[in-house]
Amino acid sequence: MGQILTAKCRCGYTVKSLNFGAGMMNFEDSCSVPALDRNTMEIVSRDLMKPGADDGNLSYYTEPEMNDGAARESPYEHFDRFIQRSRNYCPKCHQFTLGFEMTALYD
Repeated sequence: MGQILTAKCRCGYTVKSLNFGAGMMNFEDSCSVPALDRNTMEIVSRDLMKPGADDGNLSYYTEPEMNDGAARESPYEHFDRFIQRSRNYCPKCHQFTLGFEMTALYD
């Protein structure tokens, strides 16, 4: 089951409707993940399984360096992919103060 996340930081930076995972009909060939686009310094959703989805300028929030490692709550997960709920890198204030909140599920 896929999740729709909202990214929020205490500095005011917010991004809504970020897909994480995939639905029942496409989970075998799709896996959307929030990522930082280093060209625009914005958080976007990209499908890891789509050819050409990554031009080399993306840092996925499933990568350990996008989190400071001190989060205490359980992460959101999709099979073997994990996103920490808190203490993620914020592209606006450049601190590890960004959190992800699940706003909906999709299938």
